[in-house]
Amino acid sequence: MQVAVLQQFLRSLLNPLKASNASAQTISALERTCQELESFRDKNLADLADFLARAGAYEREGHWPKGHPAIAGHVVDDPSVPDYANRLRDFRARVNVPGSSLLQTLDTELTKLGKSLSVKQIKELTASLEIPAKVKSKPDGLAKIRAFMLGSTFNPPSSGQRSSPLPQESLDRIVETLKALKAKADTPDAPFDEIDAELHSLEARLGAKEAIAAAKGLGILRTITNRAEALEAIRRKVLEMKLARERIAY
Repeated sequence: MQVAVLQQFLRSLLNPLKASNASAQTISALERTCQELESFRDKNLADLADFLARAGAYEREGHWPKGHPAIAGHVVDDPSVPDYANRLRDFRARVNVPGSSLLQTLDTELTKLGKSLSVKQIKELTASLEIPAKVKSKPDGLAKIRAFMLGSTFNPPSSGQRSSPLPQESLDRIVETLKALKAKADTPDAPFDEIDAELHSLEARLGAKEAIAAAKGLGILRTITNRAEALEAIRRKVLEMKLARERIAY
């Protein structure tokens, strides 16, 4: 039996609990549990039980038992920075395969990464991945790693040169990421430093045509004629809720 079945069963309890006037705290806890099981949905329940046993050992002893990888198995348990780098390279190759279902797990894995590593380790990791862009903070470093995972080579063209056009799949992924950033930015407690860092990383990948196409993909219908105008329109669209709140405040 897969964890996905357990996840489905727990979700089926939400409506009855809401109908029975269960507390918001109870419903929120159940929703969060279902969400946290998403990374494990393709695993067997026995694998989940093994993972919980290892997590219990971690709580007691302060480290993962030797010789046991994380249940997600993609990026994170408790390895060294070079191990992280090797896992990320492997994961990147699988994420960028056309039709890969791993794309939806990327943000979950990077969130785990951010919780596991310090700013210094994030900087060491970007160096190990040969990402030349300077890392200013942990959110900035994670945004640059995310861009790397989605195919960015971080080799900007020199003055007067044109960058190679992005494949349509890469452009589609950027549009999906922008939509996800907008959804994140619309929340009351949105992490705007992190969102801004991700926007900068995405902007660096877009030439004029790609930026204009990305703006259209984001639902911006007015005529845009150049890269700077497109990037400004994208930024305003992603941050429109924040900008609206600021206008109301003043």
